[in-house]
Amino acid sequence: MTLIDFHPTGRIMSAARNLLQHMVDAEGSRLPDWDPPLKLDGKAGGCLCVTDHMGQVYLKAFIGKVPSEKLSKYWTLAEQKATRLSDHIPYARHISSWQSRNPTNNHWGGAIKAPRHVYSFSGLPEMYDEAFMLLLATELSELKVEDAAAIAAISSNPHWRQLAERYGALASN
Repeated sequence: MTLIDFHPTGRIMSAARNLLQHMVDAEGSRLPDWDPPLKLDGKAGGCLCVTDHMGQVYLKAFIGKVPSEKLSKYWTLAEQKATRLSDHIPYARHISSWQSRNPTNNHWGGAIKAPRHVYSFSGLPEMYDEAFMLLLATELSELKVEDAAAIAAISSNPHWRQLAERYGALASN
């Protein structure tokens, strides 16, 4: 992977924007043809953070529509999820931020480990943050579908399979 891949107009951002547009409309609700409806609680965007396995941030950017009062929160949480997962990779061999989830300490799910990077998102409901990152890593061919399914199983994520089937990740891998 080259540095150009991490440029805000590069491959990762393009794929993330495209996937988010398939999941949510500008008002933070399901697209008209989703059945059953996605329960996004009016959320239509957030902060994407991509790090290496040591927690070094390569890319951090907002995508979608984010309310101004949530900018700081999502910016902080996206990086916190990614770096917390990175901290747990060497000794605990974590592959999901769900494995160190602790709501009392404001530690949430939404980051996943792929072979080269950690992908994190904050802005959608927690399970959708994770499902979105699984779908993104799969779309970028960094994560195999069976590995994404194993990560989704850790949190018992009910949305990963629906999104993957809908977007075609399961059919194309």
